[in-house]
Amino acid sequence: MDLWQLMSSMYNHKWTSGVGEEPDADGIWAAALVDVPWVRIQHGFDQLINKGYKWPPSLPEFRDLCLDIEHGINVARTPSVDATRDKLMGIEDHSDLPEANERASKISAIRDLLK
Repeated sequence: MDLWQLMSSMYNHKWTSGVGEEPDADGIWAAALVDVPWVRIQHGFDQLINKGYKWPPSLPEFRDLCLDIEHGINVARTPSVDATRDKLMGIEDHSDLPEANERASKISAIRDLLK
């Protein structure tokens, strides 16, 4: 079963009245999702069900659901992400050195002053 059939099955006339009977006639959905693996498409469908979407999503909304992107939310990187990036880039971690602790304290003090 392809994306068009799944959407039609889930949303019936709500889907076809919005996008038409012909599967992706203009090719926009295919072009926008070409780099999204099928497992992420399946995740997008899971999100539609889990989040209780009563109406079919727009293409940008569905792509965001597939990729777990929520607009307007800045996700802070965790130390593990930064550490992994640094390791891949060949950057050594010096956060346990006294100079790093002193620098972190100074940055914290500056942030407190700016409040």
